[in-house]
Amino acid sequence: MVTRFLSRLLAGAAALGALAAPVHAQTLSDKDGYDSLLSCAAFFSAAAAVTEDDKKTSGEATELATAFMTGAVLLAPGGDSAKAEKALEEQAQVFAVAMISDDKAMAKDLEGLADNCGTLGEQYLPEVLARAGE
Repeated sequence: MVTRFLSRLLAGAAALGALAAPVHAQTLSDKDGYDSLLSCAAFFSAAAAVTEDDKKTSGEATELATAFMTGAVLLAPGGDSAKAEKALEEQAQVFAVAMISDDKAMAKDLEGLADNCGTLGEQYLPEVLARAGE
């Protein structure tokens, strides 16, 4: 089950190539953007953990987790990166359990999250990173 949506996720790694050329960004408040980017960071962090035997896949998932976490920290309320890191750890644990589960409903939810993270990686994350560079 993990491999099925990880292949979809890692296709999202190409989305990070889009960081250099942002597309029309989604309209999200900074709070919603923070929550969304944090969830994607946790998702990829969990993916890296459950695929640790596959160094390539795990490494790509780690890169994605780092990119999304960078965006989340930039939007963290009050710049509280410690709180963001704690939330990341908690969410990553939940996602890891879901990834190794055989529950079809969880698999469907994770596939939906993978799609949403791909969209955020292509359209929203580049805008957040660009704003930080201004």
